[in-house]
Amino acid sequence: MNKDDFYVMDDIEQLKVALNNCPVFIYIKDTQSRYIYANKKTLNLFECTIDELIGRTDKDFFPADVAVYLRSIDERVLQGESTQEEIIVGELDGCEQVYLEVQTPIYDTQDKQRIVAMFGISTDISYQKKIENEVRSLALTDPLTNLPNRRYLIERIEEAQNRSQRQGTYCAVLFVDLDKFKLVNDIHGHDVGDQLLMEVAHRLKLQVRKTDTVARVGGDEYIVLLEGIGHDIQSAGNFAEEITDRMSERLSEVYELSDVRLEITASIGSSLFYGEAHSTSHIISTADQEMYKRKHRQLS
Repeated sequence: MNKDDFYVMDDIEQLKVALNNCPVFIYIKDTQSRYIYANKKTLNLFECTIDELIGRTDKDFFPADVAVYLRSIDERVLQGESTQEEIIVGELDGCEQVYLEVQTPIYDTQDKQRIVAMFGISTDISYQKKIENEVRSLALTDPLTNLPNRRYLIERIEEAQNRSQRQGTYCAVLFVDLDKFKLVNDIHGHDVGDQLLMEVAHRLKLQVRKTDTVARVGGDEYIVLLEGIGHDIQSAGNFAEEITDRMSERLSEVYELSDVRLEITASIGSSLFYGEAHSTSHIISTADQEMYKRKHRQLS
């Protein structure tokens, strides 16, 4: 098509050509959420023609849970709301496609209060979300051990406080500090020291549940967050002590690192908390203080 062909078209044909050349998904649904129009990009996504599309709904093109969510958005639009939502669609290969959908009601030209259809524009933002998640992961993850860092740990403790309040259960923070770790670096070098830190992280993760969090917060310092460990302070304390003993025993076992055999111990202090009675800094500080008390007793 050249520009002269385009200019001689009537307005509707020009609009169709324009919409079909837009790099976004554009569609119109009736008040029953049935498609009555879609541009070329949308038809390619659905792998159908416009005639095959008309009268069909999202149930015909999306997984059941996504179709239900899309219908709930449609219902809001039919109440007069303009919406902007992220739609996540799982693929068979385990990947996810993420779309940013904007919808607005179309009103009757005669009766400005009556909604006759819904106009939607959807953009594939999967790549942008992937980059966003990668950046977030870098900001919240310790690069050596791939554990959560202090910043992420704070978020997790705050979330645990909310759940603790709702569920009526205690949580605990365990502050883990390796004893005389500096000597490992001084004698064997930083490469061996890094291997030791990674192995410690691995051993700590093996001692907790999937719902718990192990974070590296300093050079040789780790913090373990245990959630939902008891409805009363005694049972919660017993659980935390059991995990502490298990970690101490596991961390004191021999390490085989680059032909170097090492033995090292760790000092662990704990702090129980319930709900939001104390700040995250207070909870961590209390566990830190308990850790130093244990370290002093062990070294004495």
